Amino acid sequence: MNDLLKSGRFTRLLVAASPLLIASVAGCGGGGGAITKAAALSGTVTVPSGTPTRGVSGSIPLPGATVNLYDITNSGVAALSGTPSETTTSDSSGNYSFSNTTAGHSYIVEATKTVTSSTGTPTTLQLGSYVHVAATTPVTEPVDQDTTVASSYVLQQISSNVVTPSDDLTTIEQNFEATVAAQAAAGTAPTIDLTKGLEQHQSEVASVETEAAKSIARLAFVSKDPWASNSSDSGDSGSSSQAHGLVQLVSDPTTSTVQAVILITDGNWNVTDADQVTATIASDGSFSGSSTDGLYKITGQLDGGEAHGTWTASTGNVSGHWEATSHNDAGTKSAAVIGTFTTSGNIAPANTGTGGVFIMPDGRAIAFVQDGSSTASHSTGTAVTLGTAVITTGTMTVTNGWPAATGVIPSGTVVVTTSPGTSAVKGTFTFLGLAKGNEFNNSGTFAGNSY
Repeated sequence: MNDLLKSGRFTRLLVAASPLLIASVAGCGGGGGAITKAAALSGTVTVPSGTPTRGVSGSIPLPGATVNLYDITNSGVAALSGTPSETTTSDSSGNYSFSNTTAGHSYIVEATKTVTSSTGTPTTLQLGSYVHVAATTPVTEPVDQDTTVASSYVLQQISSNVVTPSDDLTTIEQNFEATVAAQAAAGTAPTIDLTKGLEQHQSEVASVETEAAKSIARLAFVSKDPWASNSSDSGDSGSSSQAHGLVQLVSDPTTSTVQAVILITDGNWNVTDADQVTATIASDGSFSGSSTDGLYKITGQLDGGEAHGTWTASTGNVSGHWEATSHNDAGTKSAAVIGTFTTSGNIAPANTGTGGVFIMPDGRAIAFVQDGSSTASHSTGTAVTLGTAVITTGTMTVTNGWPAATGVIPSGTVVVTTSPGTSAVKGTFTFLGLAKGNEFNNSGTFAGNSY
């Protein structure tokens, strides 16, 4: 947080990737395009050491493998049980090539071959990888053990409705593949059974997630900018008003807890309710908790630099899924300050609430504060302010908020001051234009810690 406030960005921390992973990064760009045919997709099928084929010290090519290309853009996992878009056979060096792909589409490449193991038993190997075709340029995608597990993880995310089949999911695969590669180098990765198909790797994926969750970091997770026209962070809702749930949270390994804020918005992204949740992180990175007023339940999963889950209203009439990240694709880190807000000035005695400031990688920010006393209603004891944080000075300029007074657009500022060399943060705030009787519709101070 200190570096963020000084420089305006964090350096993204990724586990070291294998040379094979780095090669695949160059071939899988982001973004979509017009529905046009792209050049050939090519790659190499390799079998890592320690597989049922033979005892070798390094990866070896797999010639004569049947290689199928599945377009998962529309049907997702179901495409694997259908007819492949194309089928070919790897050459003597394990290389393969497909003649046509469609720009903007996502694919699974699966290679299979029956071989004789070192014990003389016929064994059918099934390997795979994920690729998103971003432009009309050649795409190279390797197929091996790590990409098989990463592809299975991508398909699991699609099955869980966390992402959609048409998304460019390359970053998700690369990050998960890097985690698997790092765990393999450290000797903590699970044993991958290459005789299973992509859709059968759920237990291995769960095992890797559990290992990754054991090293949960102190991080801030924020949703994508909910006011952007292409935001899709929240999922389905049973309400005709299409309510959305946005979750901002921090993970604290010292207490094994997450502290989260849930914002409920209407179809136009206007905040209609807000509350906070504290939940215990399980050994696999999962957590579940209810808001302080009991109106909402949040379940979630920490997956490295990403968090995702579901939210449900106690009335049962609205629900959906949420997503948040600790960084963006450019590597800029999210940040948060969690602490205590205390009003000053004309109000005596001073009113105090707990909350935080969540800063998105692009500088957008959300400030949330709530008086946890049983006598404070959400209209008088809660304030949500949305704005832009000037990172170099630590100032957040509020442009709107909730609950607002009738006919008024709230305004104000939040100024953040850091203590060099520590996580301690302090600052001042001024909120104007909130609902009548709101105890935070005033000036005051806050103190807390950065994430």
